[in-house]
Amino acid sequence: MDDLVKSHRLEAEEQKFSDRKIKLSIVARIICGWNGVLQAWREEGGFRNQVFGFIAMIATLGIVQPPLTWWVLALFGSLTVLSFELINTALEALSDLLHPDHHPKIGKVKDLACAAVIVSSFGLLIIGIAMIADALTGKI
Repeated sequence: MDDLVKSHRLEAEEQKFSDRKIKLSIVARIICGWNGVLQAWREEGGFRNQVFGFIAMIATLGIVQPPLTWWVLALFGSLTVLSFELINTALEALSDLLHPDHHPKIGKVKDLACAAVIVSSFGLLIIGIAMIADALTGKI
Protein backbone atom coordinates (compact mmCIF):
# COMPACT_ATOMS: atom_id res chain seq x y z
CA MET A 1 0.00 0.00 0.00
CA ASP A 2 2.87 2.32 0.83
CA ASP A 3 4.29 1.85 -2.69
CA LEU A 4 0.94 2.81 -4.19
CA VAL A 5 0.89 6.10 -2.25
CA LYS A 6 4.48 6.84 -3.29
CA SER A 7 3.59 6.08 -6.90
CA HIS A 8 0.64 8.51 -6.83
CA ARG A 9 2.78 11.20 -5.21
CA LEU A 10 5.46 10.73 -7.84
CA GLU A 11 2.87 10.99 -10.61
CA ALA A 12 1.45 14.15 -9.01
CA GLU A 13 4.93 15.72 -8.81
CA GLU A 14 5.66 14.80 -12.43
CA GLN A 15 2.36 16.37 -13.47
CA LYS A 16 3.20 19.60 -11.57
CA PHE A 17 6.58 19.75 -13.30
CA SER A 18 4.99 19.07 -16.66
CA ASP A 19 2.37 21.81 -16.11
CA ARG A 20 5.07 24.27 -15.06
CA LYS A 21 7.15 23.40 -18.11
CA ILE A 22 4.17 24.14 -20.37
CA LYS A 23 3.52 27.47 -18.61
CA LEU A 24 7.16 28.49 -18.93
CA SER A 25 7.06 27.55 -22.57
CA ILE A 26 4.04 29.80 -23.13
CA VAL A 27 5.73 32.68 -21.29
CA ALA A 28 8.91 32.16 -23.31
CA ARG A 29 6.89 32.20 -26.53
CA ILE A 30 5.16 35.42 -25.54
CA ILE A 31 8.52 37.02 -24.76
CA CYS A 32 9.94 35.89 -28.11
CA GLY A 33 6.88 37.25 -29.91
CA TRP A 34 7.09 40.59 -28.11
CA ASN A 35 10.81 40.80 -28.99
CA GLY A 36 9.84 40.28 -32.63
CA VAL A 37 7.31 43.12 -32.45
CA LEU A 38 9.91 45.44 -30.90
CA GLN A 39 12.47 44.47 -33.51
CA ALA A 40 10.00 45.14 -36.33
CA TRP A 41 9.15 48.51 -34.76
CA ARG A 42 12.83 49.51 -34.57
CA GLU A 43 13.87 48.26 -38.01
CA GLU A 44 10.86 48.34 -40.33
CA GLY A 45 9.26 51.56 -41.53
CA GLY A 46 6.40 49.58 -43.09
CA PHE A 47 5.53 48.06 -39.74
CA ARG A 48 5.61 51.47 -38.04
CA ASN A 49 3.30 52.84 -40.75
CA GLN A 50 0.88 49.99 -40.15
CA VAL A 51 0.96 50.64 -36.38
CA PHE A 52 0.16 54.31 -37.02
CA GLY A 53 -2.72 53.12 -39.23
CA PHE A 54 -3.89 50.92 -36.36
CA ILE A 55 -3.82 53.90 -34.01
CA ALA A 56 -5.76 55.96 -36.56
CA MET A 57 -8.35 53.16 -36.76
CA ILE A 58 -8.71 53.13 -32.96
CA ALA A 59 -9.13 56.92 -32.97
CA THR A 60 -11.75 56.67 -35.71
CA LEU A 61 -13.61 54.01 -33.75
CA GLY A 62 -13.53 56.27 -30.70
CA ILE A 63 -14.90 59.23 -32.65
CA VAL A 64 -17.53 57.37 -34.68
CA GLN A 65 -18.62 55.09 -31.79
CA PRO A 66 -19.99 52.34 -34.07
CA PRO A 67 -21.75 49.21 -32.80
CA LEU A 68 -19.61 46.42 -31.35
CA THR A 69 -19.66 44.48 -34.63
CA TRP A 70 -17.76 47.27 -36.39
CA TRP A 71 -15.23 47.42 -33.54
CA VAL A 72 -14.58 43.69 -33.89
CA LEU A 73 -14.27 43.85 -37.68
CA ALA A 74 -11.97 46.87 -37.58
CA LEU A 75 -9.73 45.49 -34.83
CA PHE A 76 -9.55 42.05 -36.43
CA GLY A 77 -8.74 43.62 -39.80
CA SER A 78 -6.08 45.89 -38.29
CA LEU A 79 -4.41 43.05 -36.43
CA THR A 80 -4.51 40.92 -39.58
CA VAL A 81 -2.69 43.64 -41.52
CA LEU A 82 -0.08 43.91 -38.75
CA SER A 83 0.33 40.12 -38.77
CA PHE A 84 0.85 40.03 -42.53
CA GLU A 85 3.37 42.87 -42.22
CA LEU A 86 5.32 40.84 -39.64
CA ILE A 87 5.25 37.74 -41.86
CA ASN A 88 6.38 39.85 -44.82
CA THR A 89 9.24 41.26 -42.76
CA ALA A 90 10.29 37.78 -41.62
CA LEU A 91 10.24 36.40 -45.17
CA GLU A 92 12.27 39.35 -46.47
CA ALA A 93 14.87 38.93 -43.72
CA LEU A 94 15.14 35.19 -44.32
CA SER A 95 15.34 35.66 -48.08
CA ASP A 96 18.09 38.27 -47.75
CA LEU A 97 20.04 35.99 -45.44
CA LEU A 98 19.76 32.96 -47.71
CA HIS A 99 20.35 34.80 -50.97
CA PRO A 100 21.78 38.32 -50.55
CA ASP A 101 22.09 38.88 -54.31
CA HIS A 102 19.04 39.56 -56.44
CA HIS A 103 17.34 36.39 -57.59
CA PRO A 104 14.06 36.32 -59.56
CA LYS A 105 12.50 33.55 -57.46
CA ILE A 106 13.43 35.29 -54.19
CA GLY A 107 11.99 38.49 -55.67
CA LYS A 108 8.76 36.63 -56.42
CA VAL A 109 8.50 35.44 -52.81
CA LYS A 110 9.05 38.98 -51.53
CA ASP A 111 6.49 40.40 -53.96
CA LEU A 112 3.88 37.83 -52.95
CA ALA A 113 4.42 38.52 -49.24
CA CYS A 114 4.12 42.25 -49.91
CA ALA A 115 0.94 41.59 -51.90
CA ALA A 116 -0.58 39.90 -48.84
CA VAL A 117 -0.02 43.10 -46.85
CA ILE A 118 -1.51 45.25 -49.60
CA VAL A 119 -4.57 43.02 -50.10
CA SER A 120 -5.28 42.89 -46.36
CA SER A 121 -4.79 46.67 -46.13
CA PHE A 122 -7.28 47.17 -48.95
CA GLY A 123 -9.75 44.94 -47.11
CA LEU A 124 -9.28 47.01 -43.98
CA LEU A 125 -9.85 50.19 -45.98
CA ILE A 126 -13.16 48.77 -47.20
CA ILE A 127 -14.15 47.95 -43.62
CA GLY A 128 -13.27 51.50 -42.54
CA ILE A 129 -15.26 53.11 -45.38
CA ALA A 130 -18.26 50.88 -44.71
CA MET A 131 -18.11 51.63 -40.98
CA ILE A 132 -18.03 55.39 -41.54
CA ALA A 133 -20.79 55.18 -44.16
CA ASP A 134 -22.91 53.17 -41.75
CA ALA A 135 -22.32 55.71 -39.00
CA LEU A 136 -23.25 58.61 -41.28
CA THR A 137 -26.26 57.03 -42.98
CA GLY A 138 -27.27 54.16 -40.74
CA LYS A 139 -28.15 52.13 -43.86
CA ILE A 140 -25.46 49.48 -43.98
